Amino acid sequence: MWLLFCRNNQQVFVTSSSDDGQTWAAPAEITKDVKPADWGWYATGPCHGIQLRSGRMLAPCDHKVVGPAPNHRYSHVIYSDDHGKTWKLGGSLPEGTDECVAVEGDDGAVYLNTRGDHKNGRAVAWSRDGGLTWSEVRHDAALQEPVCQGSAVRLTGAEKHGKSRILFSNPGALFRVNMTVRLSYDGCQTWAVSRSLWEGPSAYSDLCVLPDMKIGCLYERGKWRPYETITFALFDLPWLTAGKDEIAGK
Repeated sequence: MWLLFCRNNQQVFVTSSSDDGQTWAAPAEITKDVKPADWGWYATGPCHGIQLRSGRMLAPCDHKVVGPAPNHRYSHVIYSDDHGKTWKLGGSLPEGTDECVAVEGDDGAVYLNTRGDHKNGRAVAWSRDGGLTWSEVRHDAALQEPVCQGSAVRLTGAEKHGKSRILFSNPGALFRVNMTVRLSYDGCQTWAVSRSLWEGPSAYSDLCVLPDMKIGCLYERGKWRPYETITFALFDLPWLTAGKDEIAGK
């Protein structure tokens, strides 16, 4: 298990655990390898990273650039091709992107979904070279955005389960309410299914898939404010799709 983290949003470190998080190796600083000199504020995550079919470990991050507009943010990724021994800087998205999450498509392309500066949908881009360069950013209006972090994860691939299924979670409104999970069958081009986990105040989230193919969503929620509690919701595909879809051959 690999963990990337920052100290004071300035220095970048990596550590690892071989016993499911019971103990951790001494952190190693990798700032000079993944942070250019003209970058200031820096954040790894807050979502999970992924491992590509090539073996590359890829972590979504974001940063600010030192200069006349120090509050402008940019999404970027960092990666390791030697199972975490060394880390390198991948490609960045343009100004106005932010906290992001990555998913590998059935075709090997990497999809990056990022918080944007405006409430006109999430900003998304694709990479055909493992995160070194990115396509032009577009906004996905179907993913309504209150300017907040969101999460995505692959549930199934077409080769093993007959269908590509990718999940996305965020507060599905113009404000930080209504924690929503969506489902795409076409590589994040469209979102065919949407279901609310919590209609009240909610904010950050992270999705995971358990070995039995149950879906987990760890998210902030509350009665009056989004940050009162952190909840772990556990559900399956039939619940998400109101019985219209299930995974064959688990």
